[in-house]
Amino acid sequence: MKIIGLVNARVGLSFRKALSTDAVNLMDDVCNQAEKRLFGDNNSTMLDYYSYSSCADIDKDVGVGTLNSKNAIDFLSYMKPYVGFSRVKDSPIVRFLRYNALNLYCPYDRSSITIGEDTIDLSKLLKDEYGNLLKPSDIDDLVIQNVVTRESINKINYENLLGKDTQSPVVNVLRKAWKNFNEYHSNPDDILRIEYENYKNSPIAENYDRLALYPFIGETDPYLFENYRYNYRKRNRFESYKIEYKDEIDFFIFRQFIAYKQRLETKKHLNELGIEVDGDVPIGYGPDEIWAFSDAFDHIHAISWGFPILKYKDVVNYPNSEAAWLLKQKFALAANLYDGIRVDVGVAYESYDIKLKEGIEPSKSPIYKFYTIYTYENGKEKQIIPEDLVLEYVNHGKVIDFIENVVKDVKGKDYDFRKITYEADGSSDKVFDWHGKPFVKDVFKNRNTMFTTNWERKKGINDYGWGSVDFFLNVVKMNPNSLTVGTNNHDGIPLRAMAVEQNDSDIIKMRDDCASVISKALKLKKNKLKPKEWVKAKFAELYMAPRRFIYFLDVFGEKTRLNNEKEKKQSDRFRYRMTEDFEKKYHIALQKDNGFNRPEVLAMVFKAKGFDKTHKDLYKKLCFFANYLRAPGFLTEKEANENVEKNGYDDAITKIKMLG
Repeated sequence: MKIIGLVNARVGLSFRKALSTDAVNLMDDVCNQAEKRLFGDNNSTMLDYYSYSSCADIDKDVGVGTLNSKNAIDFLSYMKPYVGFSRVKDSPIVRFLRYNALNLYCPYDRSSITIGEDTIDLSKLLKDEYGNLLKPSDIDDLVIQNVVTRESINKINYENLLGKDTQSPVVNVLRKAWKNFNEYHSNPDDILRIEYENYKNSPIAENYDRLALYPFIGETDPYLFENYRYNYRKRNRFESYKIEYKDEIDFFIFRQFIAYKQRLETKKHLNELGIEVDGDVPIGYGPDEIWAFSDAFDHIHAISWGFPILKYKDVVNYPNSEAAWLLKQKFALAANLYDGIRVDVGVAYESYDIKLKEGIEPSKSPIYKFYTIYTYENGKEKQIIPEDLVLEYVNHGKVIDFIENVVKDVKGKDYDFRKITYEADGSSDKVFDWHGKPFVKDVFKNRNTMFTTNWERKKGINDYGWGSVDFFLNVVKMNPNSLTVGTNNHDGIPLRAMAVEQNDSDIIKMRDDCASVISKALKLKKNKLKPKEWVKAKFAELYMAPRRFIYFLDVFGEKTRLNNEKEKKQSDRFRYRMTEDFEKKYHIALQKDNGFNRPEVLAMVFKAKGFDKTHKDLYKKLCFFANYLRAPGFLTEKEANENVEKNGYDDAITKIKMLG
């Protein structure tokens, strides 16, 4: 929706230049004023970011991005005023162990209480602050191998770093760092050694000795930790393993220490830039955890995608149980690493589809009230609800309370629990059925629940505008402070791809349904919402609520889908990679009218609310910057700064001052 012509013509606009540093700061200030007018101080925008997609310097690129790198921090720092976010939600950063023939390196199919070695910025280990644990030559082979093996500069090369087994290339490089650490930092008074020993003896590293043994004895002793507490022979065997594999256990903890140390440094650096970091805590668990903490799991059932289920009754009733310990460790780690937490499939801790594992007879399956149970006949799923096996439902918020108490223990009693967001994506009648399961609404009505609006709509629900801000606030009657809503995430179809789709009838119908809702909310004519205007309106509708998140690929107007389960080549999922020229790409997207234009989106909301008449000066400034960003011109801030220095004045600032 172009707004050229709304600004006073006598200003003499000549949209020819990208914004300089000073002009960017001024634009940010104007947009912040607009958001404050809309929501007061209760305004929050989060950037939903996939940090593995971060770009890297060519001479340091090992194939996988990390939030710990300078490139990622530079990216977030640059994009902050353009998107207006004060929080960034990262992808899961836990360890990857479940290799498969499809070469699908899914970030949600990882462990839960350890950090992935692929999140470590290896180049930092070359520096003094890490005791020069590596030499440049230690990394050169990985850099060269990435160039040789990668399919495209725009694709993440997981194989180069993670390989196919637990002794992956990145672990082999870190083994050199471990050797140097023991050789050059053996003095007990060495600062890095002290930090390592403190970490090793901290609650965070508790039971890491079990996980460290998994690659070595997981297959040869698969039932070591089953009924472990009550079997002294197994306990003795475990003590023998710890002696035999002592160095491997210490090396495992060293890798976790480096990953943890870097992550805290990244959080501190981003906090200093005014950005809080939210972590994504996956619903699942890794094969090492299922092996090492066998008694924590219900081995009969699986949750949806096949992830194992903890014994939640043990969590609720037995605080010293292994299930309670594992859930505590999962969220204690997140609370230590992050400012806020996104709870993957958050409603699953309260109400979820539970599936009987293949090969288990229904007669042996206890089920909870309200759960949907599946069995398998002739290779097909069949729903069953054996009435004689229904047990009393005992959860009803108790597991959620458990999680929040864990976070409070780490963060303190004054922690703002709105920083915990419980994901509730999906169609309304499946994942978050407000009508059939009212207890779910009761549990989450005053908790921060996260929705993505681009999801399947069901007959009968469409009439309410399912997926819109209006639906959540006015139909469901959610507390505005307990709602975080966004247009898209890693699973969804990017807005631009959805807007131009011509062949998929389901997408076309969903797009049309969205148009009906957002045109009403923004007081626009539905037939005027052509592809580009439809995308802008989707963004603008988010600003009808005070808390929102924006997906990073939509910011760039990308059509690439990060996680497309319909891909013929499954290994292409979760592969998108940013390149170093992200600044140029963003401004090209703006000038093609495809990217997220923050001042334009806010101007649309101002107009819908009548603020274009009551706050004319602010509205005109929004329009000015919206048009300036869209016009052809320089593609980098550096070019704009050089032009200001050359001319002796800043064109954008001069003209915005003329607006008052």
